[in-house]
Amino acid sequence: MNPVISKGIGALTPAVWKRIIEAVQYIETTQGKNTSNDARVTNRDIEPNFFIAIISESAALQTSGGFITRYKYGWARRQLGATNTVAPTSAGNFGALGGSNAAGEPVTFAININELGNTAALQCGYEINTTTNDIKDAVGFQVKPIANGQAVLMQTIRTTGTSADGGRLQYIFSCVNPVVGVCPEA
Repeated sequence: MNPVISKGIGALTPAVWKRIIEAVQYIETTQGKNTSNDARVTNRDIEPNFFIAIISESAALQTSGGFITRYKYGWARRQLGATNTVAPTSAGNFGALGGSNAAGEPVTFAININELGNTAALQCGYEINTTTNDIKDAVGFQVKPIANGQAVLMQTIRTTGTSADGGRLQYIFSCVNPVVGVCPEA
């Protein structure tokens, strides 16, 4: 990669092109040259898009009719241990319900994509009694948030939109919400 640009092409001037070449050369010499077409497959130093996480907390993200319909989740990154158990990682990544971590770095909560379509009348595929928040035809049973300690496969995506929130990194996972209730005595 060493083409010579002698005239500017809009914002791509010879000086800018030189800086781009120098940056690429620096990366290649300090981090190794990757000639693969898919760096995610062959370069283990690149962060994977999926990782194991443990849910650590939950709070209301959206309410309707006075009831919570969607949750936001705090999480802690984990790795698969030698005995196929979940173990802490050296990366130390975590997401909280808001704020920043001890180093002052921003953190973000995760969302359960199974809850995206929830409304006051429909939660995770169940019709809901909008007066009691119980599942219709199952009095006393309600859809609840994912339990603390649950292992999930977390993924990162970018949000869309033109607002200040557009392009923000968002953590998502897919996990079936528990349904909790007491069976009536016969």
